[in-house]
Amino acid sequence: MIFTSGTTLVPKGVLLSHYSLVNNAAAVSEAMQWSGRDKMCITVPMFHCFGLTVGILACVICGAGMYLISCFRTGAVWDAIENQRCTILNGVPSMFLALIRSSNGRGRTAPFLNSGIIAGSPIMPEDYKEICERFPSLHLQPSYGQTETSPCVTIADWNDPPEKKSASAGKPIDFVSVRICSVSDGTVEKLDKDGEIQVKGYNVMEGYYHLPQANREAFTADGWLKTGDIGHFDSDGELHVTGRLKEMIIRGGENISPREIERAIRALDWVEQVKVVGVPDKVMQEAIAACIIPKQGCQVDRNGLFRYLDKKLSQYKMPSYVFEFKSFPFNASGKIQLEKIRKQAAVLAEQAAKEKKEEAQIWQTRILRSNMS
Repeated sequence: MIFTSGTTLVPKGVLLSHYSLVNNAAAVSEAMQWSGRDKMCITVPMFHCFGLTVGILACVICGAGMYLISCFRTGAVWDAIENQRCTILNGVPSMFLALIRSSNGRGRTAPFLNSGIIAGSPIMPEDYKEICERFPSLHLQPSYGQTETSPCVTIADWNDPPEKKSASAGKPIDFVSVRICSVSDGTVEKLDKDGEIQVKGYNVMEGYYHLPQANREAFTADGWLKTGDIGHFDSDGELHVTGRLKEMIIRGGENISPREIERAIRALDWVEQVKVVGVPDKVMQEAIAACIIPKQGCQVDRNGLFRYLDKKLSQYKMPSYVFEFKSFPFNASGKIQLEKIRKQAAVLAEQAAKEKKEEAQIWQTRILRSNMS
């Protein structure tokens, strides 16, 4: 039993078989061309499916050495990949970005590093390219999966060009089937059409521990796992993960993907990180809130942001609120805790709405007094 990360909900105990874990680790090892000549720096938590399957089990199967770090610290990871001559480094996007942007990495190189998997959460194409530029000898392979699938579902081909790897999560691994289904009626979608990603194969969980209702909701009538993720296949058979059902913002009846708005905002040169969430709204159900961490020495330019987005997004996708954050909360697996951000944004939105109402009342009083005079 391995617990989910719980970035949007309470963690659930996932029941996985030894058969699914061992074979998933073998499939990843083969795709990554790992062997006894390699040494992996294990930075992802071993209680997480990523660290267990793609870390420990993969090394045992292919014969690679393991260098364990008690907890993720950029300095310790740099010491490992330089002084311990580690050749493999896996991690979630936030870990790789912390490595290349931290002051601990200035002037340091990774001459022995040659492969690694980046997974666990979506990554912006420009961030992926920045990581690859910092580690020019690294085959950094994007992969898609979740705890419920042991975890790997798709992985990039070893020889895929960086442009392709920066935009997709690769193709399904052997003996695992993936389909894209309409969120509204469950029919299988065509190429390039977004829908829910559904999985079937040896890697799929046996179920959630002592959660019968969650198990009924997790599978379709014909036995496919409903991942809750949104994506599509392109004409080359590459999977593109574009969002998550639980993260969809419903504004006036329109379903809005936060990822599209995040990609537009992230292109601005003063933006370090951005998360877009829905906050309660009495009229529109939800309003869009952009939570932004500006780059060091910069401030959030709200007017400039709206001028820029006006040319990039439809009007109904424009944020109603823009909040400046100093940092985002992370869980022990290195993933952003979206639910905490959503709660913080909801409080800030309520405060902003209250201040706007009070300001309107003040102006209304001023106008009334002016007319009376």
